[in-house]
Formats: sequence, structure tokens, C-alpha cells
Amino acid sequence: MRQLALVLGIALCVVLVWFALSGGLGRLPASSAGISGEAPGGSIGGSVSGEATSSAPARKAKREAGLRTGLEGLCDARGEVGAAVYEIIRKTVGQEARLLDRSFAKDDIHRVITAWSEDPLRKDADVDFLVQVWSMMKDPTARYALSWLFRYVGDDRVIESLTELVTDHPWIAVDAIADQRTVLAAKTLIGIKAQLEDPEVRSQATIRIARSGWEGAADHLREVWKNDRLTDEERFVAVECLGRIEADPEARLAAYELAMGPEHRLRDLGDRNDDHPVRDLRSAAVMAVMQSGDQTLSRKLLSAADAANADAGFASMVDLHIGAYQGADISRIVLTRIGRRSKVTLGEARYLNRVCTRDDTDRLREIEDLAVTAEARQMIQAAILNAAVRPGVSGN
Repeated sequence: MRQLALVLGIALCVVLVWFALSGGLGRLPASSAGISGEAPGGSIGGSVSGEATSSAPARKAKREAGLRTGLEGLCDARGEVGAAVYEIIRKTVGQEARLLDRSFAKDDIHRVITAWSEDPLRKDADVDFLVQVWSMMKDPTARYALSWLFRYVGDDRVIESLTELVTDHPWIAVDAIADQRTVLAAKTLIGIKAQLEDPEVRSQATIRIARSGWEGAADHLREVWKNDRLTDEERFVAVECLGRIEADPEARLAAYELAMGPEHRLRDLGDRNDDHPVRDLRSAAVMAVMQSGDQTLSRKLLSAADAANADAGFASMVDLHIGAYQGADISRIVLTRIGRRSKVTLGEARYLNRVCTRDDTDRLREIEDLAVTAEARQMIQAAILNAAVRPGVSGN
């Protein structure tokens, strides 16, 4: 009997301990309560239902606050700009970038630009917000979409983010980084060139570096065109870009010296083969001088091409690329040259088509028969039509 009593006593103690650990009488069975102890109707059962009911709004607010710490809440906190950014992401996440309509984010980007225009002081905080959104949003197409907005930022803070786009959308990354128009942007483009597998994308980076306004751009171009390990097209583009560096007379002079220098044949210029029948680095240099608009150097090239001992290949480059001249009006010089040589090249015809006015129509009719090719003749005919609607010096 003593042993039986001892066993029953031990069993009773175990039951009591288990009961105490399980919460006692005040604890409801799980089947009578909802998630996290909340009853199906939104209240807590048992004798503590009043206390639980009063804390339900607090728990709901806590859950909503948790949601607001995510992307949607982050965007909500930035008002109109945040709403526009959220829309850009919503429309593009999970999509194929190549299938997006070109106007996919036009209206939303406009909303952001308008907000910055109306309240310039908000932009600084918005840039930090954009960087934070980028870090949260890993989807490559959403990032592709955001990069179009980033082009309007003009701030070094977004550059590091944009470098993460290089793998999936290299061309877009190059342009978006370049559009920040800062020294860091130019230096970053140089830094990411090693990651760019496509020579055409590397050439695009070179073009954007040349246009950046960075004082080291000409030195970088020199390094590129002298690097014979690069493709012919890349080296050619680097020389051509000497004419795109604004307010840099040394760059223009470098292009002129290359143009007047020895022959430098190349084999394949890629998409530029048709525009440069003579595949020579000098052709890019002549183009650079013409595009720079330096009238003095351009006239020197014309004189050199007309010299009795001029290299035929060089002369043909000048004849063609005069059509790309971007400086002060030299139509009188070109017309005089045509009269002296009794022929009109395609390049000359292209230039005259761009600049001639009503005052020149009679002279254009006189030289029409001097066109050396059918294409040049068609261009002179177009020049006559276009000149007829452009007021002359007298305004008539």
C-alpha cells in the first residue's frame, strides 16, 4: 500500500507540474482561438478577452507599420515622387526589358521631374530615396526602368548603383552614367570599360567620355587610338571624338596633325565602313576637324587637299567630310572651290544643302550639272528646294 501511495503521489506531482507549465486554467485550447491567439471574430476568448480586444488595434497598427517599412511604405513616404517610382517598378518588375514599350515610364518620369521643378529643395532627399529603392529592387528589368529616371538626376550618388546594371544592360548603363555629367561619371566609364565585352558599347563609352567636359578626356582618347590591341573601330572612334571635346583647341590640333600625317590604314570600321570608303585613321581625323567647327583648321585641310601633290586618298577624305563641317558659314568658300575645280562632290553638296539660303538658289542651279555622282546631283537638287525657303541676308 505504501508503494502504491508513493507511485500515485509521484504521478500527481508530474500532472501538477505539467499543468503549471502549460499555463493553467486560464489558457484556452488552441482550437478556440484564431492566429496568434486571436479569435475568429477578432477578439480573444476566455477571461482575458477584454484585455486582448483592447490590444487588437495596437497589433494591427504594428503590422501596418511593418508593411510600411517595405518598398511600398518607403515610396509612400516620398509623396508624388515615391508614387511615381512605385508605378515604374509595378509596371516593369518581372517583365522582359526588350518587350517594353518605349514610353513605358514617360508619364511617371515626367511626374518626378515636375516635382523637382516645383520644389527643388526636395531633390536631395529624393536622390537618397532612389538609391535606397535601387538597393532593395534586384529585378533587372525594374532597374532598367529606373535607370531612365536616373538619367535626370545629375548626381554622383547614383553612379555606383548604375554600375550594377552593366552586366544585364551595358549600353543603358553607359548612357545613364554619362548623363550624370560629372567628373566621377567620366572616370567611372573608363573604369567599367574592361567589363564591356562588345566593342560597340566600349566605343559608346568613349564617345560619352569625350562629351563629358572632363579635362582628361583628350588624354584618354589618345590612349585608346594608340592601343593596337583594340579593334580598328574603337581606335577610329577615339580619333573621331577629338572633334567632340568642347573648348579644347589642343584636341582639335591633335586631330589636324593626325589628318596631315602619314597614311594609317585600318581593315574594318564596323558600321562606319560605308561612311569612310578610305579606311584610314586620317579619315577620322579629318571628320573630327570638320565636326569641331574650327574654320581655320578646316580651311587648311581644304587647301592641302587642293595642292598639286596632295595624296589622293587624303583629298577624297576632305571632299567627303566637308559635309560634316559644323562651324561658321563657309558656303562662299565652298562655292568658290567648286567653281575653281568645276565639280561638286557629295560632301560639298551635303554642306550646301544644310546652309544655303534663298540668295544662293541661282548659283546652286548653275552648279547642278557639275555633280560628280548621281547622289551628289540629287543632293544639289534638294539644296535648291531647301534654300528657296530659307531667308537670305536681306531677310527676303
